[in-house]
Amino acid sequence: AVLLCQIAALVLSQSRGPFLGLLGGAYVFILVGLLRLRSSGDESPWLTRWGSLIRWAVPGTVGAALLGLVLLVVVNMPGSPLERIRDVPYVGRLGSVLDAQSRTIQVRLYIWRSVSGLLQSSEPLESPDGTPDGLHGLRPVLGTGPETLGTAVNRFIEPKLGQLEALTKTPDRSHNEIFDLVVMQGALGTLLWLGVFCTVCGLALRRLGLIRSRAQTVGYWSVLTVGAVAGAVAPWLASGEMTLSGVGLSVGLISSLALFITVQSLIDSFSAKPEREGPLSVWDGLVLALLATFVAHMVEIQVGIAVTATRLHFWFYAATVVLAARGWLAEEGQVSGSAGRSESGGKTPKGKRRRAKTTAASVKAASLGDARRNAVVHSLIDGSLCWPYIYAMTLSSQSARTLGAIAANTWHGSD
Repeated sequence: AVLLCQIAALVLSQSRGPFLGLLGGAYVFILVGLLRLRSSGDESPWLTRWGSLIRWAVPGTVGAALLGLVLLVVVNMPGSPLERIRDVPYVGRLGSVLDAQSRTIQVRLYIWRSVSGLLQSSEPLESPDGTPDGLHGLRPVLGTGPETLGTAVNRFIEPKLGQLEALTKTPDRSHNEIFDLVVMQGALGTLLWLGVFCTVCGLALRRLGLIRSRAQTVGYWSVLTVGAVAGAVAPWLASGEMTLSGVGLSVGLISSLALFITVQSLIDSFSAKPEREGPLSVWDGLVLALLATFVAHMVEIQVGIAVTATRLHFWFYAATVVLAARGWLAEEGQVSGSAGRSESGGKTPKGKRRRAKTTAASVKAASLGDARRNAVVHSLIDGSLCWPYIYAMTLSSQSARTLGAIAANTWHGSD
């Protein structure tokens, strides 16, 4: 019901970025889900009966996705024979995704060009009193700080942007997550964020059986690295500007991830004896859904804006994937249940039953002790990660600039 409501909201809003993200996430969910279902080793009658159909559904899904991609490109071509689709209510806006003359695309291009000017400039930024930035040499590595894109890019904004937007407005987001990260968090923060995204997706694919060996792990990271670097460098080599390098890096990374999943899925689907990954569990379904969510989110924020709510969801979902993929979300009562099964068999000697109870209690106590010892460290780490969001949520309404003032406004407010 929640998914249907979200789809209805996306269709009614006619927002192209989230809709493209939904299509990308649906492709990953269906493709990996079919493959995981086939490799589950389930001997149920319906799976035995429809197993061959599931096997051919994987290449069928790939073919349908390629056909949809071709149709999307054809619809966006000038003078396309399918241009009537652009007049179809709710979905017609997909026909202008690649239209460089549309207002929304032009706004993004002007903003990206301004960011490109900032990144390629060798002159330091200046404070309101004209003092040059003393940390200019470190800005490419560390960035300019949270919520500073509008200030940093202000002098590079082209006048034509004011003709499309209000003259008094300065963009505080570039409508591309990569450019936002590069400007505000620098190359270091960007690489760390991309590393988190790729690591989480890799853990999810390992849990779902698409990455099983060291060679596949090396192949996964190699394909994603080459795709991201090629996507970022190609526009710069072609035009001498970095205007499309941000979205190019994103397209290269997402395309490489989709390529890896597609090729691995096709190889496994045509395998006569697929690797058995064990029966499906609730954690497999959770990891699969979150993997599709990550792909959809990654697609959407490359032409849109990641707001505070979506960022918090990203980190929460990332933590959930890590816990589930590493097997740290054990079923409640799993340890005690194993001891109970020994008792219920009736054949276990009394001494062994007593030792089983003692072992289960010891394991439970040790786990609880570890959790308590790590609670303080985890709380400090989580709290430090939340400070940028606290800063972002309080700065717009308060004049806080120091750590203590931000904390005071966050927890106690101000008069």
